[in-house]
Amino acid sequence: MREYTSPAIVDHPSCIVLPQCDHHFEIKPSTWSILPIFNDMSSDNPYDHIAEFEQVCTTVQTNGLTPNGLNLRLFLFTLKHYARKWLSKLPPRSIRTWVEMQETFLGKFYPPLRTSNVRDELIAFQEQPLESFHECWERFKDLEMSYPHHGLEKWFLVDKFYRGLLPEQRQRVDTFSGGSIASKLPDAASDTFEELSLNSLHWVNHDARK
Repeated sequence: MREYTSPAIVDHPSCIVLPQCDHHFEIKPSTWSILPIFNDMSSDNPYDHIAEFEQVCTTVQTNGLTPNGLNLRLFLFTLKHYARKWLSKLPPRSIRTWVEMQETFLGKFYPPLRTSNVRDELIAFQEQPLESFHECWERFKDLEMSYPHHGLEKWFLVDKFYRGLLPEQRQRVDTFSGGSIASKLPDAASDTFEELSLNSLHWVNHDARK
């Protein structure tokens, strides 16, 4: 009976199929030390994680290893705890390209419910009490960047941000833009918000803080 209850060595085939590389390459210790970590915490954003990971990979000099091959080799080492366990449960040899890895990763860690919640936040965006214009604009941009697949047009986003401002801030925006912000094209309106945000950093007192 012992042979049935004793631990056995088992194979754990990876879900990732690594492309062949006929050249010797080395990943420097400095690269390992700056790889971002994804734990699947509520504060972890999978889009931010991929963007930071790809930035790190652009600093790696390889000998004949393609970006696809490099990303597939390094990505799994950025996943920890539950995220790493999730990867180990994927079907063997089911991921062959970096695009497939991204699609699978985002499909798991940016589910439809999260998409709906962030979309609702964008549509119902409101300036908070005691919030400066700069803080409000940065919060809106962070929300939009956390949901790059929102599919909302630029004019709609500009309108939602403007209408979500308190009356005093809307008046400030119109004055700064030399009239009504609604008369500007979406890109020009967004540039106005950005310029006003930078200028507001130098204001001694904000009306919203009075």
